Amino acid sequence: MTRNYLYCDYLSGVTRWLLASNASVILSHEDFSFPRGKGTLRCTSFVVAEKDTNNDGILSGSDLKTFAISQPNGASYTALIKDIEDVMESTLVEENKLIVFYRKDSGIFFATIDLKEMKVSSTSKIFQTEQSH
Repeated sequence: MTRNYLYCDYLSGVTRWLLASNASVILSHEDFSFPRGKGTLRCTSFVVAEKDTNNDGILSGSDLKTFAISQPNGASYTALIKDIEDVMESTLVEENKLIVFYRKDSGIFFATIDLKEMKVSSTSKIFQTEQSH
C-alpha cells in the first residue's frame, strides 16, 4: 500500500511530499494530459482511503474513498469529492476540465472539475440504484 509520494525536481533539487502525513492510503493515481496522451501534463488524480469507514482496522479499498487532484509536480493537492464508494471513470475533456463518474450513497454521479480553480464546478446524480430494505 502506498502512503505518500515524494516529488523531486531534479533541476532545482527541490523535493515535496504529496500529503502532509502518511495517515492515508493512496489506492490509485492517474496522470491527465491534453491533448490526450501526447500533450502537456495537466494534473494527477488520486483515489485515497482517509478513514477506516468499515471499522475493520485497515485502510483499504473497502473503505469510503476521496477523489483528489494535484498539479503534475505534486503541488496543490486538493481533496475534491469525499465518501465515495467507487470511482468509475475520469477523463480530461478539455484542457482545464476533468469529468469524474463515481458511486456514492447508492447513486451514480457525474462531476465536472475546473482544473484552473482546482474545484468541483458542477455535480449531477445520473442514476439511483435500488436499495434493499
